[in-house]
Amino acid sequence: MKNAIVISALLLAAAALSANSVGILEMEGRVYHAAENGSWQLLTADSSVESGTRIFASQGASLSLDINGDQVDVRSLSDFDIVDDGTDGGSTSLYVRSGGLRSRVKKADTEDMGIRYEIQSPVATASVRGTVFTFNGSNLVVEEGDVELKNLLGQTHSVRANQRSRAYGTEGIRSVEVYLRQNTSVE
Repeated sequence: MKNAIVISALLLAAAALSANSVGILEMEGRVYHAAENGSWQLLTADSSVESGTRIFASQGASLSLDINGDQVDVRSLSDFDIVDDGTDGGSTSLYVRSGGLRSRVKKADTEDMGIRYEIQSPVATASVRGTVFTFNGSNLVVEEGDVELKNLLGQTHSVRANQRSRAYGTEGIRSVEVYLRQNTSVE
């Protein structure tokens, strides 16, 4: 009987881990998540991070998440939601209100998968299949791969490795330009 209880507890723990596709890789400083009652609570290594979670990194804080094998580095003073963590096999979707996220997205197994990772903001959307890029809601810098930048007017630009671009709401997307690799800031 005692062994059956231990085995049941282990199976429940394994099921809980497999259902949660978001893992905390590293955390520094004070990072908060919005609780179900709307209050902000300090994020800890054992906090539940999944679809619907809103996260805020305070001044000087940083956070690295693993979302379905894709790495998201959260910069200080970033406020974003995990809209869809892709647990249903669909796309991972994040919504950034402020700050910036650096994403390392693994390459898709097939080219015809469609968009499987995107970051939305009030101004623009960046979506990819597999690449490394930094996006703060309007400024996009691509280190590897190809990212589609779309503004509120529906205009799109393909931004490739070593290029950057900006979306200004209803003013249109600024032309794509080459950037120096050592300057990946999107301030």
